[in-house]
Amino acid sequence: MMSEEVPAQLEYSLQAAADCIAAFATPPGQSALAVLRISGEIAPQIVDRLFRPGRNFKPASKLAGYTMSYGYWHDVSGQLLDEVVIAAFRAPNSYTGENLIEVSCHGGYAARQAILDSILALGVSPADAGEFSRRAFMNGKLDLSQAEAVMDMIAAVSKTQGKLALAQRRGAIRKTIEELSEALYRALAKLEMVLEFADSEGFTAGDELDREMAEAADKMAEVLSGYRQGRVIREGFKVVIAGRSNAGKSSLLNALLGEDRAIVTNISGTTRDTLDAFFDLDGIPISLTDTAGFRDADNPVEQEGIKRAKQALDDADLILRVLNPDFSEEHLAAEFKALDELIAAGREVVLLLGKDDLSWPPELLAELERRFPDLRKQAYSKYDQDLLAAVRELIREKYESLAPAEHGDVLLSNSRQKRCLERTAELLDEARATRAAALPLEITASCLRSAIDLLAEITGENVSEELVEQIFSRFCVGK
Repeated sequence: MMSEEVPAQLEYSLQAAADCIAAFATPPGQSALAVLRISGEIAPQIVDRLFRPGRNFKPASKLAGYTMSYGYWHDVSGQLLDEVVIAAFRAPNSYTGENLIEVSCHGGYAARQAILDSILALGVSPADAGEFSRRAFMNGKLDLSQAEAVMDMIAAVSKTQGKLALAQRRGAIRKTIEELSEALYRALAKLEMVLEFADSEGFTAGDELDREMAEAADKMAEVLSGYRQGRVIREGFKVVIAGRSNAGKSSLLNALLGEDRAIVTNISGTTRDTLDAFFDLDGIPISLTDTAGFRDADNPVEQEGIKRAKQALDDADLILRVLNPDFSEEHLAAEFKALDELIAAGREVVLLLGKDDLSWPPELLAELERRFPDLRKQAYSKYDQDLLAAVRELIREKYESLAPAEHGDVLLSNSRQKRCLERTAELLDEARATRAAALPLEITASCLRSAIDLLAEITGENVSEELVEQIFSRFCVGK
């Protein structure tokens, strides 16, 4: 129930308050400052109930957009809670497209919680995960590809990831999809002209239709061809360390990370599962995986670890196969067989000659060169920083061969968007096939309309409520 001391000019309904949402945009934990967001039509009036501006400063309801005010925050009973700064963003020129107030307060748990509780006590709803971004989408401030890029910007841990996410947040994907949609609409317009004027002497709209569809197909193929590069940037260049038990794989992972993440012992089979880590190699996002050693194992836990290691190899962009000089002849034969299989499968493999501080038999080095003359080989020892630097440089070279540093802004990196575009390309191929087979033009038109609808799913112009819910539920609260 509303307090009786509410000034008349600040009265509002409980429903209007409930239509507002509030949450902290900064993560939980102790910090110097924390930022809380309140979004909704009456957000400024809500804040006026609790915020008392300092001398010569204005209340929230009197602030113009993109201006700030300093003052003191109270609870509904008038008790002082904190000293704060508020920033006002007016509809429609705010992140959500609604009136939005940001409150910067001290970052201790007590102050944060007290301020949030005071707002919720006025009937404001706590924001769900991603609800601010969802409102931005619903109010036309973001399309769906930009909203997904917002999450990528939050998750980015490298400069390259941040650059790609920012380009997509600024509409790089949307612009590309709009261009493709316009091309398909032009083709559909030509098709309708063919249907209407097919009997006109000398009419050439059919040729123009085929040309429009061919150009759209080429553009889609170009965008899809960049997905692997985009995926590598978004998810990280997947480097998998593989080899037999006790080859030195975990030591290599620890050395590359510069910290002891994996347990290292002389006992074979110490690593029972895949161990994933992420690090920034001078701006390059690297996803590093240490795997269980490949050997015959009766232990079901170790067998599961080997199964997962094989799956990691299937997903790898680069495999570092670690060999060491104290392997038995039986183990070497198994390693040679594994290398033959990886090379035959077209996998990107580098052979790391581990434990370089030990003595490598010259005859073994000669055998490796004879059997694998084209395979890149690199000596490595955890005790030699120069060799470790060489391994890092090798990873950089392999990454740059796949995803050059100077990539364009329009790189597809989201698997949902890729699936939509692949299906669109299939429908366009079907449309072209119907033309080649001289099937009724209505079938061609149906394929083009379905392709246009699929493109609209990428930006969210034609999307189900279930998909919207699924996407925004992955966001953090406060964004």
